[in-house]
Amino acid sequence: MMDEVQANMISAVRTVYGAVNTTEELAAIAKEFEKDLDKMDAILGESKSPFFLDSGFSVVDCSYVPIFERLAVQLPSKVPIELRGNERWPHLNAWFDALENEVPAYQGRVQGDAYSWLATISMLPGQSGMSLTRENRTEAAQAEARELLRAQLATPPSAIDLAHRQQAVRALLANYQAVVKDAVSEAKTQTYLQRLESEHADEVDRALRRAAVALLDETTAEAKLQGATEVEGKAAQLVAARLCVPRDMGPLQAAALRSGLGSVAAAAAGSQLVQTAK
Repeated sequence: MMDEVQANMISAVRTVYGAVNTTEELAAIAKEFEKDLDKMDAILGESKSPFFLDSGFSVVDCSYVPIFERLAVQLPSKVPIELRGNERWPHLNAWFDALENEVPAYQGRVQGDAYSWLATISMLPGQSGMSLTRENRTEAAQAEARELLRAQLATPPSAIDLAHRQQAVRALLANYQAVVKDAVSEAKTQTYLQRLESEHADEVDRALRRAAVALLDETTAEAKLQGATEVEGKAAQLVAARLCVPRDMGPLQAAALRSGLGSVAAAAAGSQLVQTAK
């Protein structure tokens, strides 16, 4: 079983992260990867559980999760292959669903989110020599990432479970100084996101404090958000865009933190960013 895992991993990495320079080369590799997906789906279909082993979730699933979670989001940006919702691989789809519904620790902490995977599309290797079609896919992925971020920023904290809001604030506090520093430092990744000047560190600090209050204390949040400046609003949106899941926190906690940061951005913009429940 583990030999099969290794072979499929190599195939997956080669398809998405290999530095392929021609459309023809990539198409050939993608075709071979589809065959590997057929084998993977067949193995899952033989199991008595939705996971690879009859006994249920195991180390085999753990081996596949990191790469296939990314593939589900990033693969369409390079080749026209959809893993989720594809009738060709029903057992693979059932595997994804089981991970999210039957393994609490997965969604609670280690699962990534679509925004994080889409926002890093431009960092994938093999971008040179892309056909116009592939370039359009990358642009579409980045546009989708912006829409996902906008939706989370516009979600009011009251629409999110209090436990997730509390967990988000704890995670923020555990890495607070690094978050402030990142917002006012020279960009090393996501260079398209404009960082703030170093003299605005205090505004970043205030934006994060306001976001925490918005998440934890609904009774005083409105008053605490009053007076949020334009720079604080920019800081809030920057931190939300830089938030990476699961590197920084789990997906549920990240959605909560982006909601609080959205409250700050809305206040700074004079409530032009209207927060509405999903």
